[in-house]
Amino acid sequence: MIIVCTGALAYFAIEGKYGEELNSAVGPTFFVMIMAYFVADMFMEVYSMAIDVLMHCFMTDKETHDPPGEPGSDTEPYCLRKTCPHLRPLNSCK
Repeated sequence: MIIVCTGALAYFAIEGKYGEELNSAVGPTFFVMIMAYFVADMFMEVYSMAIDVLMHCFMTDKETHDPPGEPGSDTEPYCLRKTCPHLRPLNSCK
C-alpha cells in the first residue's frame, strides 16, 4: 500500500511539473517506487525489532522476579504489581 500510494503521488507530481519535458513518467515513478520499498522495509524492520525487544523485556521480568514456589513475594514481576494494573492482562497469556 505504501509503495502504490508513493508511486501514484510521484507519478502525478512528475506529470504536473515535468510532463512536457519527459517522454514518459513511468521510469522515474518506477525508481521512486523502488526507493519507497526500501524505506518502508527498513522502517518495518525497526518496528519489528522494537516489538521483539518489548516481548523479551516482559519475559525477562517474569522469569527474574517470579521465582517458582514464591507467589506473592516482594520480587513479583512488574506485570503483577498493584502500581501497574494495565499490565495484568499480559500475565494471563501463557
